[in-house]
Amino acid sequence: HGLALSPNNVHAVAGGADGGIRLLDVARNERSGTFVGHTAAVRCLAVFPDGATFISGGNDNAVRIWNTATRTLKFTLKGHRDRVRCVGLGPDGSVLSCSNDKTVRLWDLGTRKAAATLLGHKGPVLGAAATAAGYLSFGLDGTVRAWDAATHAERLRFEQKGGQVHAVAMMEGGRVVSGGDDG
Repeated sequence: HGLALSPNNVHAVAGGADGGIRLLDVARNERSGTFVGHTAAVRCLAVFPDGATFISGGNDNAVRIWNTATRTLKFTLKGHRDRVRCVGLGPDGSVLSCSNDKTVRLWDLGTRKAAATLLGHKGPVLGAAATAAGYLSFGLDGTVRAWDAATHAERLRFEQKGGQVHAVAMMEGGRVVSGGDDG
């Protein structure tokens, strides 16, 4: 399911169908710990730049924040009404998540609540990413959407001709490339 590598390439975290997360020692090529907390498959993971904390999202609709060193759950972010499809980090350390509930949520880790919910997708949101200007999201509704960083308003919408969007990449200069059912 989900996989993320620490910024220093020392360890990786891998999500399982059983709701468990495995901590892997990359140099030794072995499992060095297990995290338990999700009650369904873990679909997505992201590691903070310091490598000491990571985020997970899963089919139990939860986003969880973990301490890598102590191998413990720090806290759970609740708000999604369907499975979580992606988690990510903004350049400022902010946390975002997207879900089958058609939303992208931007989380305030201090209050442990959603600071903003980006609404507009007509189907499950498969992915989201932070950019210098705001956020990008894409989903099964065949759209890529750009959101303003300050107002959280939708700035641009691109429609994929012929189907769903499955991947997005940001190029230098702010150009966006998407891939979907039609290639």
